Amino acid sequence: MDHPNVREAVRELDAANVPVLTMVSDIPNVPRIGYVGIDNRSAGRLAGHLLGRLSESKPQKVALFAGSLSYRGHEEREMGFRHILAEEFPHLQIVQLRESLDDFERGYK
Repeated sequence: MDHPNVREAVRELDAANVPVLTMVSDIPNVPRIGYVGIDNRSAGRLAGHLLGRLSESKPQKVALFAGSLSYRGHEEREMGFRHILAEEFPHLQIVQLRESLDDFERGYK
């Protein structure tokens, strides 16, 4: 998780010459040897592209749901999704972004 406490811990590990490799969620701008995980922006672009291709070509409203906006992966997917809609499917308008905190009831409301 990209949090100040985690960043500080990574810097302390680096100062102790302990190599750090991030997995699943990257932490940019900290000393690490690499990142292993998906390209979240590309995943968001793919989701937006599929929605655009499968939807009708008339103006439509889209709502986005994210488990947690503090999770960098969700933020990057949202960026990719928004970018492809603006670039290739301007008839799809994002009207809401809701954070569900991975709670079905919260997302449903």
